[in-house]
Amino acid sequence: MSVSVSCPDRACIAHRARRSRRQSSPEPARPPSAPPPPATASVDAPTPRARNLRVNALHSSPPRKRRCNPRAHSVRLGLAFFLAAPGALIGAPINGYLLGDTFPWSKTILFSAIIILAGTVILTFGRILLARRKGTPFV
Repeated sequence: MSVSVSCPDRACIAHRARRSRRQSSPEPARPPSAPPPPATASVDAPTPRARNLRVNALHSSPPRKRRCNPRAHSVRLGLAFFLAAPGALIGAPINGYLLGDTFPWSKTILFSAIIILAGTVILTFGRILLARRKGTPFV
């Protein structure tokens, strides 16, 4: 089975593959009048069925069917690059001007740190507003 690198659901795909393999080979049905098989395994050793139940408890709800949409990925990447481009294009000449002929690196470091902190404050403020609008602490 091939898995796309850009797909975020690799774990769910692997889980579905294991589940389909288990379902494709069911246990043979016993007649209703037959007694259950004798318990030969020790009490401490888990049976394969109990081991599967423990593993399946981690996946208590069925995985959601999400498909990778390359168009949505490309739109998100394009928007991120569009928003980052002005800072990359304008920041380097400003840093060059601040350096001047004597190369005082402290000015460029201070300018870059202020810009990064301003961006962090804006993103944090936006996340808080979005969380309030959704009514949950998770965005």
